[in-house]
Amino acid sequence: MHSNSENQKDLRLQQLQKSIHSTADLQAKPVGLADRVLLCIPHGGLNDTLVQIQQCLRYAERFDRQLVIDARRSGLMGHFSEFFVMHSTSVDVIGSPDKRQLEILNTWDSHPEQVRGRLHETKRTHCKNRRGKTTISVDENSESILSFDFSLDYPQPLIVHEQSGGGDCSDLLHKIALADDVATTITARLSKLPSEYLGVHVRNTDLMTDYKSFFRDIYPHTMGRKILVCSDDNNVIRYARRFFDRSEVITTDTFQGDFEMLDRVPLHKQHHKNDAERKAQMISSLADLLALGRASDVLTTKCSSRDRHSGFSRVALYLCRNKHVLASLQSSPLAMSTSQVRNLVADLDRARIETQDSLFQLRRRLEKYEETKQKQGLKLRRLEDKLREARDKLREARGKLREARAQNSGLGKALGNYAAIRAWARRRI
Repeated sequence: MHSNSENQKDLRLQQLQKSIHSTADLQAKPVGLADRVLLCIPHGGLNDTLVQIQQCLRYAERFDRQLVIDARRSGLMGHFSEFFVMHSTSVDVIGSPDKRQLEILNTWDSHPEQVRGRLHETKRTHCKNRRGKTTISVDENSESILSFDFSLDYPQPLIVHEQSGGGDCSDLLHKIALADDVATTITARLSKLPSEYLGVHVRNTDLMTDYKSFFRDIYPHTMGRKILVCSDDNNVIRYARRFFDRSEVITTDTFQGDFEMLDRVPLHKQHHKNDAERKAQMISSLADLLALGRASDVLTTKCSSRDRHSGFSRVALYLCRNKHVLASLQSSPLAMSTSQVRNLVADLDRARIETQDSLFQLRRRLEKYEETKQKQGLKLRRLEDKLREARDKLREARGKLREARAQNSGLGKALGNYAAIRAWARRRI
């Protein structure tokens, strides 16, 4: 009995040691994570998601933290990097954190401290703030707010913000662009639209709208015009085709294929059969947004339950009135994330070092050439000096030869005269 108890203790000790080693291994290999990270887990619709990311990006830039965005439970219905790329920011942004990175973050000291070890196991619930105006998300178990004070810098390596809530996301719209494949798909779809049309947006799922009264109000402004009707409720589009009898109603084909909408459930909370259907539905929503932005004007109405325009309508209006922002959203080939910029800078540094090495080697070769040239020039000058000396000696030898020839000529004459005198003397004798 005693031996079984000891064996169980040894087994638990081994399991504990393995757990410690596993945790240490995770902490020792950050896999692209910085020392200080802000994990943003946005919720809500598309506008809410962008507003929460914008808020976290501002904080990350102010306090120099890496921004990790996990948008799978948000209005994007997937990773941020599936649909957008980030540019014009001073911090590194991870828009598609993988399982390994999330496991590592789950072992770090964090704020709120109650979420450590259970980042994606927290059960969110909602409550009103003290003034009762906004809804905040809290952890159901610990009742801690799933956020932090954005005016403070925290010593913990990880801080977590998991909230919803809308507002103005215009700053973020200047810093993001569509991912390449998304931009290609949306551009192809928008190319089928006419060059001039009026945009109309109605939200009518979880947030209801008296769209029939709204259509009656705008009817005089639509007569004889092409109008793009966008809505999260297919019934609204069907009604618009019947109601606007003196206009041409066009759409971006938001409801494609055999996708079946659940009644009164917004697009970002619909059930999707597979990942491809999920992404296609999100691309359709973005196509609606950009199509409204291209319109000459956008007409929207307030949601009956909140007496204000939906966040999607506000983004569409902003893009319509700021066409340059709309253009930058579609210019994804020119957009670069911070990590891409850092990689480019590293590549440029490597290229600069390689160029400097090449210039150094070229300079050495040039110096050797100049040195060889100087040596060869010295040899050439020596040869030229020897040639001049040889020419001088040749001229001197020629002068002596001429003198010798002159002397030989006088001796010949004397010998001739001697021979003549001798011949004359013989005759006289």
